[in-house]
Amino acid sequence: MTTLNAPVRAHVEHAEAICRLLNLCYRGDVGWTNEHSLVDGIRTTVEDVQTVLSQDHQHFLIWLDEGKLLACVCLSEAENHAEFGTFAVQPELQNQGLGKQIMDYSEQYAKNTLAKTAMQMWVLSPRTELMAFYERRGYTHVNEIKAFPAHLNVGTPKVSNLTMQMMTKAL
Repeated sequence: MTTLNAPVRAHVEHAEAICRLLNLCYRGDVGWTNEHSLVDGIRTTVEDVQTVLSQDHQHFLIWLDEGKLLACVCLSEAENHAEFGTFAVQPELQNQGLGKQIMDYSEQYAKNTLAKTAMQMWVLSPRTELMAFYERRGYTHVNEIKAFPAHLNVGTPKVSNLTMQMMTKAL
């Protein structure tokens, strides 16, 4: 199993690399975590990433190795929870335990640094294998489903009535 170095908080100079990684992992056809068969178009833009990086309640963490971006996640602060999202690991590094390490780190960061008592996330409903991955890490389904947010310019669904399922975990 590969071990990651400690993450750093992303800055505006990381926006382009983050954007490339997110579009590769979410919309490319490599790796097991992509949404290629469900959503068309880009996942994000450099400008979108820069906007997130400029917001105090967004904690964009990145893992680097000799300057190369290996992985990222964004934790968004809400009332008593953090929202786990914008999670990506370089496709060639997937299936090596890095996702588990990032989730563990993110949960500890949300609990200890952000003083949150829960983590929640939204997962595309058809991604049952991804939901199973999260379930093995203690996340449970919440009876909350919403339509895919096409209005946010994050891609166009390839399937009709695409929805997202909320999952949560007490910290």
